[in-house]
Amino acid sequence: MNIIQRILNNLYNPFVYRLVSIQSRIQQVKSLFKKANIFYEKPHESENILLIALYEKGILREDISNLLITAKKLGMYVIGINTLKLKDPDKYSNHFDTYIERPNFGRDFGSYKYGFMHIFKRGLSVNCERLVLLNDSLFYSKDNLSLFLEQMSSTDKEVLGACENFEFMHHLGSFAIGINKSILQHNKFRKYWYKYKNTDVRPLVIKRGELGLSKALKRSSITGKLDCLYNKIEFSKHIAEIKDLKETINLLPKGHTGGLGDPESIVLSPAIIYKLLYKHFFVLRNPFQEDKTVQIQQKEEQKNYEMFELDDIINSIMDSFSNEYTDLDNNIIIETIRGYLIGQFSNGSQIHRNALFLIKMKCPIIKLDLLYRGVFRDIDIIAMSKLLNQSQQFEFLDIIFSRPYGAKCLTGIERAKFSAGLI
Repeated sequence: MNIIQRILNNLYNPFVYRLVSIQSRIQQVKSLFKKANIFYEKPHESENILLIALYEKGILREDISNLLITAKKLGMYVIGINTLKLKDPDKYSNHFDTYIERPNFGRDFGSYKYGFMHIFKRGLSVNCERLVLLNDSLFYSKDNLSLFLEQMSSTDKEVLGACENFEFMHHLGSFAIGINKSILQHNKFRKYWYKYKNTDVRPLVIKRGELGLSKALKRSSITGKLDCLYNKIEFSKHIAEIKDLKETINLLPKGHTGGLGDPESIVLSPAIIYKLLYKHFFVLRNPFQEDKTVQIQQKEEQKNYEMFELDDIINSIMDSFSNEYTDLDNNIIIETIRGYLIGQFSNGSQIHRNALFLIKMKCPIIKLDLLYRGVFRDIDIIAMSKLLNQSQQFEFLDIIFSRPYGAKCLTGIERAKFSAGLI
């Protein structure tokens, strides 16, 4: 982002925030004159519940349709809350047990709130052993999807999220969380939803919803622990089992648009490995020696490593360090890389930063705003699609490419909203 654009964004931000807040209020008032429509509601016995927030118009996306059919095959009771309208809701009566369309206000947490209010009112939590919370901000891969739903719905963990998030505070990504009966029936959990105030202002949804939900889950849990399916321990095991890291290195983004997160902490380059090795082998062992890290990094940043292989990193490092550390070998470099990757796995939003790694870990969910938020470039998205089931590759690309990088494709007020994190 250029200097002029940054200055303009700083000038716009207070005005844009007020504008978005006013628009949210207007939408709230409009929603008061609209009612939710329950198209059908089948009796619930003792099945586990899948509650999914949707933003689907006309027909269901194919990956969502497959998700719901998979859930039904596993014996789950599916509740869909949609803020748009399906052309023929009855067509999907084999996908949903309860299907509801509500006014489009409050984003995904508005639908979550309506869904939980419906569950509490109908007393469905009395016989439900476990509930899985999902939304359609994800692409659902066919590969390992059934196993994923089983893990989320059959575990003995009080709370089990798919991915963690370390932005603002440690919390679970609200796009995929499984909770057990004791949480559903806990007064503090119910109180959270009764008191939750809907809004379309994204930062407030993150604060009240994303962060607030994790706090409510902790308070409602006996252990106060939020478990995660694809956590740092599982990633460490995944990395440890790989003898040759070349394939893993090639899963890293081949660049960065300057969007979500710090580019240097996402893109692994020789400059980063140089810095780590130099600090470990020279600065820590010789604290009074001149630190050459900055000079080394500047030297390496002049090279084009946007498309690199592991051998390129190793050869380049060996050439530069051969005169200073004769015992340096491939294993030391590879272990440095391995340690770096494990450390970076616990930074920021995991599902964004580690999307390619998660697919390799058999995670069937992919955030659909990876391109829009500027986390990955087109070349990374194409590489990601090749890891999916062949029958879903073009479907995935069609959906994700329909939302190009916001800082480039949006203009005027919409671009200011995007830059301020309001949309």
